Amino acid sequence: FLIILGILLGSMVNSPLQNEKAAGMKIDCKIFSDRPTAEIVRLTNAAGIKDPATEQEWLPWVNGGDTNFSSARAYFDLRSNCRWTTQKGHHSKLVHYSNDKAYNSHNYHYWGLCQPPNHCPAIPVDDIQHSRMSRQRCDLGGTGESSSSSSSSSSSSSSRDNRYNGGNNTIHWTIERVGLIPGIAGYDWSVASYIKDIGLLSKEIKANGGELFVVGSATFPTDKNGEPLGYPPIHIHHFHIHTRKSWVAPIIEVHGDSECHSAHGGINCLVRMLPDGVAHRITSPLYVDFVLNHVRPKGSPAIEYYMEIAIAWTRQRPHKGVGAKISFGAPAQRHGPFVYGIPPQKSSVFWYSHTHRYDGSFVPGQQVFHAHQIRAESLWVFSGPNISRDILGLTKLEQQAYPDSPYVTKLPYIPEHFGSTVEDVKKHILDHIALATKSSSFSSSTHSGRSVKEQLSPVCVIEAPCLEMKSTTMNGLTAPGGSEGGSHELYDRRSHIQCRRWATKRGDTLIVVAFNHGNTLKGSQGMGKADEMITSYPQHCGLRGLFIPDDLDVQYFIDPGISYLGNCNQVELTSCRDALESCPYLLNPGHNASISHQCLGDDIK
Repeated sequence: FLIILGILLGSMVNSPLQNEKAAGMKIDCKIFSDRPTAEIVRLTNAAGIKDPATEQEWLPWVNGGDTNFSSARAYFDLRSNCRWTTQKGHHSKLVHYSNDKAYNSHNYHYWGLCQPPNHCPAIPVDDIQHSRMSRQRCDLGGTGESSSSSSSSSSSSSSRDNRYNGGNNTIHWTIERVGLIPGIAGYDWSVASYIKDIGLLSKEIKANGGELFVVGSATFPTDKNGEPLGYPPIHIHHFHIHTRKSWVAPIIEVHGDSECHSAHGGINCLVRMLPDGVAHRITSPLYVDFVLNHVRPKGSPAIEYYMEIAIAWTRQRPHKGVGAKISFGAPAQRHGPFVYGIPPQKSSVFWYSHTHRYDGSFVPGQQVFHAHQIRAESLWVFSGPNISRDILGLTKLEQQAYPDSPYVTKLPYIPEHFGSTVEDVKKHILDHIALATKSSSFSSSTHSGRSVKEQLSPVCVIEAPCLEMKSTTMNGLTAPGGSEGGSHELYDRRSHIQCRRWATKRGDTLIVVAFNHGNTLKGSQGMGKADEMITSYPQHCGLRGLFIPDDLDVQYFIDPGISYLGNCNQVELTSCRDALESCPYLLNPGHNASISHQCLGDDIK
């Protein structure tokens, strides 16, 4: 009875309602809900749509159509049979920074951001350790075969699933792990770059005529015994799987806000399967980059752990189409891709626009938004041939803020500086949407089957962030949020993004508007908690999805987030050099240093 009571009390502590009370802010973690939220209703009402629940189809985020995580359970059942064997001759480099100061000092020197040179303190070399991780592969079923080398449909390392590719097609899982990774409590940093040829899939690609099709993945930390570790204790700052050395265009990525709230799937969200008949096409080996943090309180016992990397793939082309990973991001105002600064204790609004280059459609339910949830408030996304900053009233806000400055220096917009609030900015945009529906200057023609009011209605909305209260204790890895002792903090979780069915035409405009809280909540942050070299809080506004072009077979798109500075719209990354030639502004390290730094000097094939 006491055990059952403890479980019930723990679930109450970790409920979204308790989180909302603890945070003093609205929380929305219901990732599978398709009922239009209040934010959607008032946005669509402004556009002239009275009942979005009947006039429009609003779709939640989906895990390959699997809302009960049966694919995650199947994966965990599969991996429970793993017998790990070390790959001889295959090692990966790891750099470990024992604290924030060491990591940030090294980064500021590395990116050339120390202006003047003595602005940054000396790098504490004693707090930086270089080591080599072993790579281990999972052997399944006692056959002695590796899970990544099997090609037989009867092999124990494969599973048969008729949902994919419209027929009897074998899905193979390749599973490996890298480690051991040292974990020093108090927010250390473990960094690995360019782990090459994950799963040794290069052999399979060659044997299959130069291509394979990725239909799923699983990526998470585990302890020495293979038990998955959530966040806390391990924060995944980023984990990227890509097919070339530019990690700004991953086909699979995991961040600190990728794990779901424990009431809505938890770590199961880190096992992803694509919808029926859709896949990523790969023609070259897969690389991995990651940055991880051990977030338990300083002084807690050190741990060692692995990072597990699993890829689900098939040999047959999907019958619905090859999906191109597409990433939109805010203009980079700081080092790192898509990073902009916001005032730590004031609310702010940030927006950016892009021009679509191709006809096509987004795979429903696959959109993901990445931000540091502790500061995120909500998100509005618009797309259409007539959408503009003028139409939404954003140009007026830019002119109010800095009338004589270039566009890039106007943001973020800080409402408190003008005696207003985030809610006032939202009302300003809603009023302009309502005005545009009555304006004769707004095109009255339909576009891709959409009326004017549908063009003015958003395509994606996040009403509130998702956070979960947890306690990290000195001796245990995690404890319920109400437990005694330890550090009680709010941890990022996957936000509830709802999108409509979304088709694009060449020349359409995309506008993303992100609203941020101004608060002093205690939370475990994606950039560490003691960065003394910054005066603004680092924030992201990354919108990602799976896009199927109508008449083009490509693997990735990336929009550098600086389209207003030149010809920098959705660069098709056949190589980093192509990106730089199409968008020379990327060469400026002060704005998107990571892209230019990763590209320059690399002979990428």
